Amino acid sequence: MPAPRADWTTSARQSIRGEIEKRRTQFGALTVELDEATADEFGELLSLHAAVARSIALHHFGTMPLPTKDGKLDWTFADALQPLQQKSGAGYGLFIWVRDGYTSAGRTATIAITAILTLGHVIPGGGMQSAYASLVDLQSGRVLWFNSVARRSGDLRTPESATETVDELLKNFPVAPR
Repeated sequence: MPAPRADWTTSARQSIRGEIEKRRTQFGALTVELDEATADEFGELLSLHAAVARSIALHHFGTMPLPTKDGKLDWTFADALQPLQQKSGAGYGLFIWVRDGYTSAGRTATIAITAILTLGHVIPGGGMQSAYASLVDLQSGRVLWFNSVARRSGDLRTPESATETVDELLKNFPVAPR
């Protein structure tokens, strides 16, 4: 059963933010991060983005491709994100969402014993890391780039592992020419 740990969440959040901060200059553009009050103000738009991002992960990267998309990253928010553009002054939005879960030592032992006893036919789930990042043109609402990470391992509580996760998450990110 999942048991949230505030200290682990804080550590992971700091590690991920630190990695993103290091990469801001690599993006080739002036960047600004929304503060929590502004993020709260745009909570509905961020929830809309989350729903669309889950759909992209499922239908573009996942096991249920949509025939009408023909394998193309053809997703848009239309003009829904324009209020965010007006408030921030930004032309583009980089949205990042990460969820990370860890397996306790007891759970790891249970997984191993179950796998041995069932000759590998039953392997209970353990920790899971899932994340997505998307670059959206805030004026047109078009999703310009998207990447998704879904794996059974990962630990964002240390800067080293956060570096590896952010490397994977921002793989093939379209960096602006200098």
